Amino acid sequence: MSTATHRAAEEHFRRGNQYDENDQSDRAIREWQRAVRLDPDHAEAHFNLGLAYADAGDHSLAIEELSETLRVRPSDPDALRELGGIFLEAGYAADAIAQLRLALERAPRDGQAARLLTEAYLTQGNWADATRTFDAAPKSADDAEWLFDLGKYFERAQRREQALWAYERATTADPRHRDAILGIERLTRADPGSASALAATHLQRGNQFDANGDSQRAIAEWQEALALDPDCVEAHYNLGIAYADEGNFDPAIIELREVIRLAPLDLDARRELAQIYWDAERPDDAMDELRQLLNLAPDARAAHLLAQTYFDLERWDEAAGALEAGGMSEADADLWFELGKVYESQPHRLDDAILAYRRALIANPDQRDARAALQRLRVPIEEPPDPAEGEE
Repeated sequence: MSTATHRAAEEHFRRGNQYDENDQSDRAIREWQRAVRLDPDHAEAHFNLGLAYADAGDHSLAIEELSETLRVRPSDPDALRELGGIFLEAGYAADAIAQLRLALERAPRDGQAARLLTEAYLTQGNWADATRTFDAAPKSADDAEWLFDLGKYFERAQRREQALWAYERATTADPRHRDAILGIERLTRADPGSASALAATHLQRGNQFDANGDSQRAIAEWQEALALDPDCVEAHYNLGIAYADEGNFDPAIIELREVIRLAPLDLDARRELAQIYWDAERPDDAMDELRQLLNLAPDARAAHLLAQTYFDLERWDEAAGALEAGGMSEADADLWFELGKVYESQPHRLDDAILAYRRALIANPDQRDARAALQRLRVPIEEPPDPAEGEE
């Protein structure tokens, strides 16, 4: 890189910092983007872009930019910590743990990294590592408040054990922390007159109306439950499904997004949200949600829907990859057959077509079209064994 180019990149980086200090984030982002275009190895500009994108809620771009920082500076503890935090916020607990452990290896006294790693372990229900990480972390004057806030987060997500873990340690850090004490009492004994108990009553009424086919009265009860307890995950979920059933996609999306905010590991909510995006003709959002779901756990239905989305976008190989990731469910057979037809129509893809037809029969041995295609091509129905595997 020439000296002039380096100087120009630094000037854009400096301007971006000035805009950022003046709360002009859009201008700051543009300047940092110019800096990395001139100097793709400008680690600080990539780092600042990552934080700015994270603040804007764009996890994908934030992860991309912080990964670029780590490409240039693989041991940067700040980048490792921030990337771990973004993974955690996006619902990728396993990826968060990997980055945060590296951050603590580089900077063992980084209290924020330790807090994030503790939260990630709790999200997975890994009590032992959560306790070990928190106990080994440097103590801070605001530990009690952080633990209390963590308890509130888990309580809103209806994860009682995690909430109790946090509240109990908040009272250890500050035995006079009244709100944490009340949190423990609230979780250990139900108060029939409390707002949450009344909300639960409306929730159950709504469920009963729904079971009886009275969707409008069910919706009214769930709305009442949320008026009493805005963080009632089940009420948000039920409303989302009810709105979607009526074809009201926008409010359905809002409700299911709220479920995921409160309970990032709720796989059913992510699956239903992806389906609603698909029904609302928002394939990019559907694919993003499905990829996040598959990153959290294998899911045959999600894999099929992702494959169908890729297929409709004529991204054939990605469709096949999604089907492979989901296993061989009977529902996949017809899509495997359609992929086979596409591959057969393309030059030099006959082997891929044969493989797809065979996959269709593995998913459903009664898929007659796939069987007929293999017979027409005069190839065995089952893949012949590899001769090398039979050699002693």
